[in-house]
Amino acid sequence: MFLSPPKDGTGTVQGLSATVFDTTEQYWTRRRLTVLSEAGLRIGSTLDATRTVEELADVAVTGFADFVTVDLLDSVALGDEPEPVPPADPVTVRRAAQRAAGPSDSP
Repeated sequence: MFLSPPKDGTGTVQGLSATVFDTTEQYWTRRRLTVLSEAGLRIGSTLDATRTVEELADVAVTGFADFVTVDLLDSVALGDEPEPVPPADPVTVRRAAQRAAGPSDSP
């Protein structure tokens, strides 16, 4: 916000002029770009799926989330390629990563 007093020819203050800029959208745009940049640097350092989802959870908690869990299909967690699962069949998943914001956050 900028404040300026308009003055007449003799220098007497005639009022007050205020200029206000809403930078909320710019702030959130910069924040999103920062998270994307950090994600690009930190996610995918290996080809190991479990390590990659741990990196994903770390970035999400430090960037925008309070709590993150990532579950992988059992076959993927065991290092295999994902297989199509018929809709009527049960799906087995394994917890691959879990992170929480705050003092209890321990990668």
